[in-house]
Amino acid sequence: MENVVITRELSETAIRSLCRHKILAVRVEGSINASEYYSALPNLLNSSILRHVQAPNAELWWLGHSVFERSTNQNDSVATNEALRTLFQPLLSPIEHLSSLFAGCWPDGMLGLEFDGKIPGLGMFRFMRGNGESLPHQDDVRWIDQCPEELRNPEGQLAAILYLAVPQSGGELCLWDSSLTLQDYRELQGRNAFGIDWSMVSPPSVSLVPKAGEVIIFDSTRLHAVRPFTGERMTCICFMGVTARNQLVVWA
Repeated sequence: MENVVITRELSETAIRSLCRHKILAVRVEGSINASEYYSALPNLLNSSILRHVQAPNAELWWLGHSVFERSTNQNDSVATNEALRTLFQPLLSPIEHLSSLFAGCWPDGMLGLEFDGKIPGLGMFRFMRGNGESLPHQDDVRWIDQCPEELRNPEGQLAAILYLAVPQSGGELCLWDSSLTLQDYRELQGRNAFGIDWSMVSPPSVSLVPKAGEVIIFDSTRLHAVRPFTGERMTCICFMGVTARNQLVVWA
């Protein structure tokens, strides 16, 4: 696919191409040995550090929140990173992998920004077993009330997903080459707590079948979604962007 870059090493050029809408996604293959991380799963699920929710058709374990999730229990960066290090010992935390991937390709490394006087945790861990999906949606930091001044007019905003385990069927990452205004988004969202019904949007520009061990990076301000899936899905996710001052900053 011409609009998807496949590589084994992330570059500054690839990040800027995403920010400038020259490409839809970057796939960094072979980022980690996913089977090693999957072998740590029993310890993860038995840990009191992770939060757990039992739904009718699925179970969810997670750690960390993004600034897009209105939570009074949002972990700070130190607590989240230390918890993930503990859970994955003796392996490196998957969040550390994401951090080094981005910091290593940017001239000044990667910085954290404060939201309401607090630096959000770098990355979120999610494990789901059963049936799940993520409706079409946009993650735009400019839409939240506590958006820092540095991000009011960024060069671009990105989401990065590190896949530690992929579902047996479904779970394609769908990306669109367009975005909605906040007003249009709210109107289409209707009463949904999260996202827009599939029937309300056009077919995606591209659908990617994730591979365990890879990182997929895309513009979070454009529509994106995860197709319905069955099985196990384990990911680490972070949101970041490039400011008008050419800083690579992370906020979840």
